[in-house]
Amino acid sequence: MALEMAAGRAVRGDVVSVFSSAVRGGNRFGWLICTIVFFILCYYLVITGWTLAFVFFSAAGITENFSAFTSSYEPLAFFLISTVLTSAIVSLGVRAGIERVSSVLIPFIFVILAVMALFASTLPGFYRAITEFFDADRCTIGLFSKDQTQLVRAFEYH
Repeated sequence: MALEMAAGRAVRGDVVSVFSSAVRGGNRFGWLICTIVFFILCYYLVITGWTLAFVFFSAAGITENFSAFTSSYEPLAFFLISTVLTSAIVSLGVRAGIERVSSVLIPFIFVILAVMALFASTLPGFYRAITEFFDADRCTIGLFSKDQTQLVRAFEYH
């Protein structure tokens, strides 16, 4: 990404013009990158729409089944809402849009995480789950080879 930004500044152009100036016929690569980024954007906007929908449903006290939700036209409405919100934020620019929204949402994520951790600590079986999580025998998980397992066991006993 840093290379793309530096190349864009040097050429004073977009991705297509950077590749066109760098390689003969490079505009195809530029358009390929634009297409890939477009599909990634669409994917994330759909996921953002789903998240926005279920945040709304939770706040409104509505119980919604995911399969019923995705088989209706509601996801399209929330996709459009997330597209409009994202477009509005991005159109304000980096400082007035993205940085301002991030300065509010990122701390809010930690508040949500703290609330979820406090709520989880009130559920039955929480302390047993924490004990199992931190006292698990990592050698039995199957992620290590035989030599690595012996190394981990050697460090566990010393």
